Amino acid sequence: MADRRGPPRGPPRPQGGGGGAGRGGSGGGYQGGGGGAGRGSGGGGYQGGGGYQGGGGGGAPRGGAPRGGGGRGRGDAPGGFRGGGRGGGGRGAPAFVYSAPGGGYPAPDATVTSLENAIQASAPDLSRLTTRDDGVQMPIRPGYGTGGSPVVLFANYVSLQARNDMVLYRYHFDVTPDIPPKKRARVVQLLMTEEPSIAAGDPVSDMKSILITRNRLEQDEMLVRVAYRPEGLEEAGENAPVYTCKLLYTNTLSMQSLLDYLKSQNAVARYDDTPHLLQALNIIFSQFGKIQPGHVTVGQNKTFNLGTQDFGTLDKGGALLALRGFFTSVRAATGRLLININVSNGAFYGDGMLDDLATAANKRKFKDFDKWAKGLRVELTYLTSKNAAGQTVTRVKGVWGLANKGDGQGGANPPQVPNHGADAYAVKFFFEDQSVKKAEGVPKKKKAQGPLGARYISVAEYFKQRYNIVCQKGPPVVNVGNKANPNYVPMNLCKVIKGQPYRAKLSGDETAAMISFAVRPPWLNAKSITADGFRTVGLNSADNPLLVKFNLAVNQSLITVPGRVLPEPRIDYAGGKTAFVRNGSWNMRDVCFRRGATLRKTDWAVLFLNAKGDTFTQDYAVFRRVVQEFTDTLNSMGVRTEFPTIFEDELEVDHVNDEAKLGKKFTEYVNRRLRLILVILPREKTYPLYPLVKHIGDVKVGIHTVCVGANKLTSQKGADQYMRNVALKVNLKLGGVNQAVSALEQPGLMKEDKTMLVGLDVTHPQPGAPPTAPSVAAMVANIDSDLAQWPASIRIQARKRQEEVDDVKGMLQRHLGLWKSAGKHASFPENILVYRDGVSEGQYERVLTMEVPQMREACRAVYPADLTKRGFPHLTVVVVGKRHHTRFYPTKLGDDDKGNTKPGTVVDRGVTEARTWDFFLQAHSALQGTARPAHYVVLLDEIFRSRKGGSGKSAADTLEGLTYALCSAFGRATKAISVVPPARYADLVCDRARHYARGAFGDDGGSLESGVSEVRTSDVCVHERLVDSMFYI
Repeated sequence: MADRRGPPRGPPRPQGGGGGAGRGGSGGGYQGGGGGAGRGSGGGGYQGGGGYQGGGGGGAPRGGAPRGGGGRGRGDAPGGFRGGGRGGGGRGAPAFVYSAPGGGYPAPDATVTSLENAIQASAPDLSRLTTRDDGVQMPIRPGYGTGGSPVVLFANYVSLQARNDMVLYRYHFDVTPDIPPKKRARVVQLLMTEEPSIAAGDPVSDMKSILITRNRLEQDEMLVRVAYRPEGLEEAGENAPVYTCKLLYTNTLSMQSLLDYLKSQNAVARYDDTPHLLQALNIIFSQFGKIQPGHVTVGQNKTFNLGTQDFGTLDKGGALLALRGFFTSVRAATGRLLININVSNGAFYGDGMLDDLATAANKRKFKDFDKWAKGLRVELTYLTSKNAAGQTVTRVKGVWGLANKGDGQGGANPPQVPNHGADAYAVKFFFEDQSVKKAEGVPKKKKAQGPLGARYISVAEYFKQRYNIVCQKGPPVVNVGNKANPNYVPMNLCKVIKGQPYRAKLSGDETAAMISFAVRPPWLNAKSITADGFRTVGLNSADNPLLVKFNLAVNQSLITVPGRVLPEPRIDYAGGKTAFVRNGSWNMRDVCFRRGATLRKTDWAVLFLNAKGDTFTQDYAVFRRVVQEFTDTLNSMGVRTEFPTIFEDELEVDHVNDEAKLGKKFTEYVNRRLRLILVILPREKTYPLYPLVKHIGDVKVGIHTVCVGANKLTSQKGADQYMRNVALKVNLKLGGVNQAVSALEQPGLMKEDKTMLVGLDVTHPQPGAPPTAPSVAAMVANIDSDLAQWPASIRIQARKRQEEVDDVKGMLQRHLGLWKSAGKHASFPENILVYRDGVSEGQYERVLTMEVPQMREACRAVYPADLTKRGFPHLTVVVVGKRHHTRFYPTKLGDDDKGNTKPGTVVDRGVTEARTWDFFLQAHSALQGTARPAHYVVLLDEIFRSRKGGSGKSAADTLEGLTYALCSAFGRATKAISVVPPARYADLVCDRARHYARGAFGDDGGSLESGVSEVRTSDVCVHERLVDSMFYI
């Protein structure tokens, strides 16, 4: 890929020959042995000896290897992974687990464990200490959990050593006038290298607003003027723009103070500059990717090596590539500094001529091209110059889009563009002969008057006169200026610069290709980190001179940490029957819903819905059979029902233009007192039909809808399980109870039915979304002791990308009312446990200072005086983190058949900080790839630490055990999920709100109403008939 001229057409695939046994594990080698040519190296297999997906004489495909059986494994492989023994059939252990370079695994650092214990022992009255004294109510860790079976795990962290006498100086800077990020980064780079007074400080920067130096600058406040020049040029041009950089010293950062804090046994020790010093260290490490040739950084923490052969293609033409890079982040942990390093996969544009890439990407629609190419940096191949070294330097511009009507309308002589995507012969601009010498492509500035001969000229004529280039007829010209000041260039004269991340939303096929590329066994990701990651991100001094300059050293081995595997819960169903959880899942073959709903034949209808041109391939006889099977499935699972009276209704709609037609049909159903519509689409979640159905059913008319795909409903494989999964949704929508978790019914917090669980989330527009796309907040809360029914509230945030929730008070008041009315409780809950999703570390304080006060106001507004005098309600807020990069890997074979840690694995030592109450919990069994644990951080606790009686467990054990048990209470699945259900339900509600306002979000299918400019809460207000139900499930 490093020297490839055009977009790669796929990764190289060397062909291997036949061979013997693959390197195996239990149930066969990972790349199982056997005959046939295999993709790979050496003797044919991925690691020699056997086909890449060969079929040996071993057991079934699920015998531990992805495909094929296997012979005898080859034991330990130093520095990478360990194979298992002879494979058998059936579901087996993983083929490999990661091992340390010398084989096996080291014990967790005993010094860290001893310090963790000492910090707890140093404060015997810690149970009464609930807050720090800085006004931010984050509770100190009450202790470490002890429940479950102990295990030792690898973590994707390495230890960082820094000299105690290291001192860094932090400066804030600004650049005026304001310029785009890429240009700003170049100005900062020139500032650090060209200005002697700055260079003397050995500076590094985030290229945005922070400068870190090893030596203090001579002045604490400086104004420096920087003449801009592109990369490759030694001197700025005569008319080069000049930017003013203002630097201001902010503080001195002491490594000695940070290390003293991390190693202190004082439970209330603190170092207020910890975030700033960690930020400085992260800037130092991220600098490597910014200056290393052939590397590119995405954001502040992800680095990709463009010369890697570890890439894939996301489309058939190779216009988009998938690259494997690495994320790094310096973290503070008990007694030490750590670097979190994880595999990070990214989508990138291929390199080549713009017209070739656009063709390869199949962007035939002009509006699709504009979205796809917006911001893409290209070299204008006809504008070159030589630098002092004799090297050719090509002018670089950013793509705005294709030529379009309305471009440059602010000028006196705007360009003439007959239509969007017009070619070089159709697009004209106002041109003055005497300006030819100063022209660069198409002149940006259009003067109203000029010398004799000033006239409109086509782009094609200009390029012929100025550069003797004959433009092609047909291909559109691209605007490399902007809307107000367009600059038109033929697309075939634009070369896409290598290594540019693709930031727009991937299509369905592209997403599937990315997932396929990203999914790898856990041991292979761990091996990539140590084999490739350290080198890519510069974690050794041989590759990274900055480590020597700043006296930093990085251990070259992953650390190990102590973990525990909590016991799996038992799931309760109707009639006292139970299902036992195995590896995070169970089935309902011999049990029924704990409380099934009733659905009379006159309560529901089947509607066949398709868009024009997208028809069903099956006939009514087939569908009658499968609907009868679905009816039987509902009955077998506990929903009392009959075959629906209305079956042969069919409707064809012309995408969103027939909203009225669908609304009329749904209104007919409501008038006939129907409760549920089973909507059969050609394919599940067909766009734009699916969001259209949900908007009309949930918001406009008020009737439950369940959308199913005809392709899945009539499939010969998996249809039965598909129907069972749909039945889970039906029962919840109708107010039923699918299951209960036995651990939640034991004496303790939830058994008393005095605790309300709340989920709160905010979702933001995706990259590339229109300016009208809002941020959406959602809250759910249980109303019943079975934790089955979770009504929801939706709010549109006042400001786009605002994380703190505006109307926490109003939403919580509503749910407290539902607790009493719909939940039939005599009193308000004594405890409110909030699981807050989607909050980053830097926003914890905002949750405490802006959301928690609203929660207290909501409670004061509705709670009677006798409860408030007794101190009720007790409030606990726990943040649920999903987008972190911490991963754990088993050290022994047999933990999980995918090579992951077991469901129920909890880690609260080793990678945590003793004075913060947090833990990692992997509750689920990952279907593929490396399991990501959820990260739970307690921001406020008035429930667990002060709780008396109950099970007698520690506060840490109680919260960890409760959270794990809750993960099996998710009503839409017969398996434990990865995050606690209140957070997951709130996330689902936010997704549903996006469907209601998909026009503003720019989602597939266009807008519900033309001219959508702003979304209000009233636009996503669920109909009164459904608002107190689980309409979103």
